[in-house]
Parts: sequence; structure tokens; C-alpha cells
Amino acid sequence: LLHTAGYSTIGVQEMNLATKYPYIYWACACLMIKSSSVDKEYNEGMDIENKESQSNTAKISSAIGQLQENDVEIANPNINTSEIGFAPDEEHNRIQVGFKPVSGVNNAMAKVIMEARPFNSLQDFYERMTLFKVPTLTSKGTFQNKSLVPQSALISLIKSGAFEELEGKPREQIMDEFLHKIFPDKK
Repeated sequence: LLHTAGYSTIGVQEMNLATKYPYIYWACACLMIKSSSVDKEYNEGMDIENKESQSNTAKISSAIGQLQENDVEIANPNINTSEIGFAPDEEHNRIQVGFKPVSGVNNAMAKVIMEARPFNSLQDFYERMTLFKVPTLTSKGTFQNKSLVPQSALISLIKSGAFEELEGKPREQIMDEFLHKIFPDKK
């Protein structure tokens, strides 16, 4: 009897969620769990803290594929609207991919990007986040000037489609123009 009471309670809670919130919230929660994009660490005080881990692209791809088979729209990361992880976009009835699955972008870098928004163009992002250098303490105890977002991470963001909506062009064209800008054609 006690066993069925627990499952009944969970069923009522899920029904309550399903009736009060759009389906995209449930789909986003499923994506986060199936892709293992949220890791929890329990400390002595039994508080739950999010810890950063490497993204498992195979799990993420599989989870996204399963949702797309069920007609759930998954949007590429967007430099001006994405969060760190997956987030429901109720307005467009889709799931917005965050910065965490993008290769070379960690949580700290994602937070720096989110704090500097909005960006007007890829050029604006490049000038403010890649060309701008800040003194950073190295493991040897010396200071070195480093970009807020290294060029390798910027290239990964372009490849992920994070600038498509901002630039109004496909990522292949954005990448081509960016590479020609930083590595001009030799004459």
C-alpha cells in the first residue's frame, strides 16, 4: 500500500505540472536529464550544488534526436539569449540550447558572455570579448594578458550557430567571412 501511495503522489505532481505549464518545460527537463547536462554533488550539509563537468556530446546528440523525433524544436545557441544550459523558450515553443554543450566554452566564460550582452554583431563580440585582454594570474604566479573569450571558443560558437540570428546569415557564411577577416587573403 505504501509503495503505491508514493507513485500516486508522483503521478499527481506530474499531472499538475503538465496542466499548469506548457509541454516545452517537460521536454526541456527530459533533455537535461537524458543528456546528463546537469550534475549534482551532495556535500556534508546535504545542499545540492551544480558542478561543472565535460559535456557528453554523444548523450546530448541522442537526447536531442529523441526529442526531435517527437516534433520538439531545438534551437541553436544564441549569443544574446542563451543561458549556460538548456532552457525552455515558451514564446517560440522550443528548447534553446545553451553555451555548456559548445566545445571550449566553460561555465565561467558563459557567465562573462551573458554579463556583456547584448551584442550588436559578431564584430562587436570579437572586439569586446576576444580582442580585449585582461591581466590573468598564471599558475607560476605571474600575470599574462588573456582574452575574455579565446579565439578558439569564438570559432566553436560560430560553428554552433550562436551568431546566425544576430547576423541573419548561415553559420558557414559567417565562418568564411570571419576567417577572411582575421586571416586576410595573401596578395
